[in-house]
Amino acid sequence: MNRSLIGCVGALVVVYLAGAAIAVDHGLNPTYLDALGTEGRLAAPIPMIILQLLAVALSVNSRRGLALTGSGLLAVACSAAVISGFFDGGYTDPRLSTFDHGYQIAMIAGIAALGLLGAIQFTRRLRSNSTFSRVAAG
Repeated sequence: MNRSLIGCVGALVVVYLAGAAIAVDHGLNPTYLDALGTEGRLAAPIPMIILQLLAVALSVNSRRGLALTGSGLLAVACSAAVISGFFDGGYTDPRLSTFDHGYQIAMIAGIAALGLLGAIQFTRRLRSNSTFSRVAAG
């Protein structure tokens, strides 16, 4: 599971950075940093990228409490990121080309996958030291 989380967030960072470059090239944002800001359409904002990286780092921690905190935060943050696009106009921006929409869909799928991996990690770590597992083993 740890490799999946690390690989997924690593791939997403590459998608974000490439998406920002594409957004500037396609005239969606004037600068690279703008494309990585709140008006970016093909990349997550820098604070969200940092949050996802930190949450994954906590999720793969061997300490159960930190792993639960990180994986829970990751699941919630990724869910919020996907849902926010419906409310901030990110998914319906008329400037997006067919390619841009496809890229955006792939990026959103990656964010959803990362959130799902976070939720799975949370569930596994929650059950790892539960009363039920100790009783079943004993």
